[in-house]
Amino acid sequence: MHTNETKDQFVELRAEGKSFGQISEQLGVAKSTLHQWEDERADDIARLRRIEWEEREHRWGRNIEELMTDRIGQMMDYEMRLRDFTRDLNNLSLRASPSHVVRRDENRKLN
Repeated sequence: MHTNETKDQFVELRAEGKSFGQISEQLGVAKSTLHQWEDERADDIARLRRIEWEEREHRWGRNIEELMTDRIGQMMDYEMRLRDFTRDLNNLSLRASPSHVVRRDENRKLN
């Protein structure tokens, strides 16, 4: 007969996604017994998997949210610099002398 502690370890290992072979080797319990325990403790395994998934989701979700916030800030900075660059470029072309504009037009006509 196996202890409740061994069965609890089985539930934890199974919830982590360990195979029957890995668990059998680690706990020293026959695979056939482990299959029986899975039937008996299926609700516990599922519950523990949900809890672990929610914890991971919470951690990853926070990390993803922080990364997205950083990326949005970087994109906004880039857009502001691009807007400034475009404005400066437009100001430079407005300051260009009419002779430069004429030369450009003449070059286009020649080609």
